Amino acid sequence: PLSPGGFDTYSLAIAAATQRAYWMSTRDGPVALRTGTFGSGNQDVVDIQIPARGGGASCARAGDDATPWVTEAGNLMLFRALPPDSSCQPIDGSATDLYAVALDPTTGMPLTPAAPLTEVNVTADDSTETDPAFSRDLCVLYFASDGGATQGHDFRLYRADRR
Repeated sequence: PLSPGGFDTYSLAIAAATQRAYWMSTRDGPVALRTGTFGSGNQDVVDIQIPARGGGASCARAGDDATPWVTEAGNLMLFRALPPDSSCQPIDGSATDLYAVALDPTTGMPLTPAAPLTEVNVTADDSTETDPAFSRDLCVLYFASDGGATQGHDFRLYRADRR
């Protein structure tokens, strides 16, 4: 209902309390992270700014799939993105890092730039961290990682306790 046929639509996340959905779509051409509320028919592109590795620049989230996860209240989103350098160019080719961003539950839009989940991102080589999700009590982070070249690029599921 939020993304009519004829487009690629994938990676759905739902904030149950706000009846808001987040998903990836090619509706307007290039793939974009979108949001909309059930029954409204309205949807918007979610523009998330992420910091460049090493600081300085703030860059638009890049990558074909954000694999978003959102809290039931709709106030926090976890996602993956290509980590940018200070020129907003992807580092490590197709490697992805995990990020968190505070959301306005009413509009579904970011309140601040995203923050990298530095404790779990492997930045030494071309690793891919993906599919983040918190436990229901928000105390445990689960995610998948291929560990990069040193781990042979085999995906494994990881658990990290929230500090």
